[in-house]
Formats: sequence, structure tokens, C-alpha cells
Amino acid sequence: MDDCVQKTKHGVRISAEASGSFEDIQHHVHRLEMLVAAIATSTTEQYQNLNQMKSAVTQVDRITQTNASTAEQTAAAAALLNSQSMALHDAILSLRMGQYEKVSTINGPASEPQPATAPESAVVA
Repeated sequence: MDDCVQKTKHGVRISAEASGSFEDIQHHVHRLEMLVAAIATSTTEQYQNLNQMKSAVTQVDRITQTNASTAEQTAAAAALLNSQSMALHDAILSLRMGQYEKVSTINGPASEPQPATAPESAVVA
């Protein structure tokens, strides 16, 4: 009978140790579940942040392309304006030369052509 009691006590002690081990395992599993949930949340946040970055980079790319197109258009417009201003300059020189020729034929040969002056009423002070 003493042997039976001893074996029973030994069995109870082993059961208590096993129960404690199972509680430790359960605690570690719960902690592991929390860590996995935190990793999942972080992964979702990283995914969302990467999508936002991708969107921002796409937007910057679109803006860069628009700026490049605008720069090309501006350069073409500047070239056109330069060409038009040169043509206008040539036209003004041609008109001035025509006035010099009229003055020299009316007054006789002049030593040096005089530039055309605006009428006094056109002069703005």
C-alpha cells in the first residue's frame, strides 16, 4: 500500500509538472500568436506605404514629363519669337533705309543719313 501511495504521489507530481509545462507552452503559443499578428500588421502597413510611394513616384514622373514637354514648347516658342523679332528688325531697317533714300533724293546727296525722328506729339515724357 505504501508503494501504491508513493507511486500515486509520484504520478501526481509528474502530472503537475506536465500541467505546468503545458501552461508554459500555452503561454509561449499565445505570445507567438501576438508576434505573428504584429508582423502581419507591420507587413500590411509596409505594403500600404510602398503603394503610396509608388503612387508618388508615378506622379513625380508624370510631372517631370509634363515639365519636359513644356520646356520643349517654350524653346520652340522662343525660337519662333526670335525669328519673328529678327524679321521685324529687318523690316524696320528696310523702312528706315527707305526714309533715308527719300530724304537724300529731296535734299540732295547728304554726307550721312539722318535717323527718322518721331513727331513731337508722339514723344512720351
